[in-house]
Amino acid sequence: MKVTKEQVVLKLPTGKLTSVGELDVNTGIFYMFRSKKKHFLRKFGAWGLDLVTFTELRERGLTGINLFEKDSGNTYFVSLNNILDNGFVDLFPPYGEQIFVGAEHWELLGH
Repeated sequence: MKVTKEQVVLKLPTGKLTSVGELDVNTGIFYMFRSKKKHFLRKFGAWGLDLVTFTELRERGLTGINLFEKDSGNTYFVSLNNILDNGFVDLFPPYGEQIFVGAEHWELLGH
């Protein structure tokens, strides 16, 4: 089966469009690349994703998220079921609602 990845784009409050990752439409895995220094919410010890984007990904068949952490080179995975069981939504101004999953729920895949 050919891997088919589609860009996932988010509209920022400024109106600018930015790529937030790629969805493999065959497996439902969303691939995102993040810097822990910029995108890890230390207050909660969690990684987050825009709630609207998460909802759209679910509608497109999301099964899990593969996160490549740019600062360490580590790759993590969290399944959709794990997100639904352990995730929580919080308002993150000015970006709106985000769904967060604590670092302890992400499986380290490798470095």
